[in-house]
Amino acid sequence: MDSVEHFPPSRLICPAMRIKHNKNSLRKIIDKSFYLVIDSSYYFSNAGDDGNNSARSHHMSLLYWCNNKESEENFRCGSCQCRTIGTTYYFCNECNLGYHKECVESPPLIKSLFHPKHHLQLVRIKEGIGLQLMNCCYCGSSTSFFSYYCFICRFSLGIVCEKKPTFLSNKKMHEHVLNYFPRKNNLICDACGVVDNESLTYVCLQCDFIVHKSCIYLPFVIRISRHDHRLSFTFSHPSKNLSCGVCRQKIGENYGKYFCVKGCTYEVHSKCATRRDVWNGIELEDEPEEEVYESINSFEVIGDGIIQVNL
Repeated sequence: MDSVEHFPPSRLICPAMRIKHNKNSLRKIIDKSFYLVIDSSYYFSNAGDDGNNSARSHHMSLLYWCNNKESEENFRCGSCQCRTIGTTYYFCNECNLGYHKECVESPPLIKSLFHPKHHLQLVRIKEGIGLQLMNCCYCGSSTSFFSYYCFICRFSLGIVCEKKPTFLSNKKMHEHVLNYFPRKNNLICDACGVVDNESLTYVCLQCDFIVHKSCIYLPFVIRISRHDHRLSFTFSHPSKNLSCGVCRQKIGENYGKYFCVKGCTYEVHSKCATRRDVWNGIELEDEPEEEVYESINSFEVIGDGIIQVNL
């Protein structure tokens, strides 16, 4: 990860004006995505730098969240359009917009540990009819406006996400720290049993453990729409040659899965169990079991047009 020089706010250029004063205005369209290559600096090179009087009118102020009168929930960075909250941010008095500190101080070209093979180019991704936005390879959200991109590998990385550490830890999933593995070698994730070269991969070399970033924080106890009881995630539950309760395909015994906590012969692939149309997104670990009522409905029909309420 390249180091960034820190300049006083008076020498920084507002991202909106940075686009207007871009040197070459090189544009590229790839897979219906429109890219404006940003090759200009994020700061004025010297005090006598002329021709940018309009840009200098966009005075940047460095602020802290404790001084922010606007609630964090309402914050949206004017550069990357993300709501990620940091400890500091910049505010432009002319644009009346707040910007992540990382987005304002973003070099046009960087070398990142998340993509060590090639440099990443700062681009502005434009929205429009028929145009598609790329997703950040780290967080999965749409990388609108400013982002880093590799045109060779079509690798997209949000500016704030580029500053994230290359290791993750979740003791529930694995006892050791997991390190980012940049190579794409059709590796099978131990948590879901699927090859996904679009997802970031993390490994524990000590244990020969491989997991997608999206699988590191899988929920451990859930309810799905396809089964009456709760399901629990496990690596070790003995397989009984069952098929997945959602997709009906075979479940590999060496990979993570969900099984019924009540002892039913019911298992589900971890990918299938966490689909949006199957799971409501609520983690139930440490939550008490719901009471089970004999009658599911709150009423029953006892005659023509007559119902009885079940109390």
